[in-house]
Amino acid sequence: MDTETVISTTLFPDALLATAGAIAGCVLGLLYFAVLRRAVGELIIHKRWQRAVGWSLARIGAGVTVLGVIARFGAIALLAALLGLLLARAYALRDEAGVSAAQMR
Repeated sequence: MDTETVISTTLFPDALLATAGAIAGCVLGLLYFAVLRRAVGELIIHKRWQRAVGWSLARIGAGVTVLGVIARFGAIALLAALLGLLLARAYALRDEAGVSAAQMR
């Protein structure tokens, strides 16, 4: 096998899986943390613990399902998805810090 064949058969599918995993992880993370915020709002503001538990179960179930499907594509896709999830977490924390700072003024 020459170098060009090795690069075309191994590098590009891995790069495609990593990109797809990162995008899926980022989308999962944005939804995950939006639902977390909603569950906390239901519990703290509205005093509806049943809805908070329901949202939490849905959030965890969706996370496990999506990450389980991504894991079937391999370690590279799963690691990229976890990186996307961490990026979404950073965005959610930054967004929440902005809201908290605005509410304190």
